[in-house]
Amino acid sequence: MTKKDILSLTSEIINKNTPVILNKLGFKEQPGYLKFKISESYDDALGMCFAIFKDDEKTQLQEAVIILYPFNMLWINFLDWIRLPRICKFSRRLFERKVLHVLAHELRHFWQYYTGEHKKYSRLSRFLPSKMRLIELDAEKWAEDFLTVYGLKPRIANLSF
Repeated sequence: MTKKDILSLTSEIINKNTPVILNKLGFKEQPGYLKFKISESYDDALGMCFAIFKDDEKTQLQEAVIILYPFNMLWINFLDWIRLPRICKFSRRLFERKVLHVLAHELRHFWQYYTGEHKKYSRLSRFLPSKMRLIELDAEKWAEDFLTVYGLKPRIANLSF
């Protein structure tokens, strides 16, 4: 896939699946203050959800921006100079599933900020590494459950060697 293909496919996945995921999270429609951006790269992040609140207590969400980094979904970076391809680099279907997984994960973070759940998690896991924080574990589990329910999880058991 070319760079243009990757950006176009990522945009298509966002537009097609955001309403479905938001509905599953309890939203009737996409809030006007939720924005999406597709960017080339940021460290080794696959996606991020930034939240801006109206108040210091972080109870009223003013704006949220979800950024997806599809090129990071194709490569694993080691030591700033070694890049190895991920398996989804060789399969459009696996790439689509990876983008959808990251989108569901980041929309779960949006839900956490919208509902105030983020406050509960931050106090409990402040001193853990970022990948082990409860807010991340919740988003990861929810995204996996979403993909399983919608039959989008790859079926590795069906592959023959």
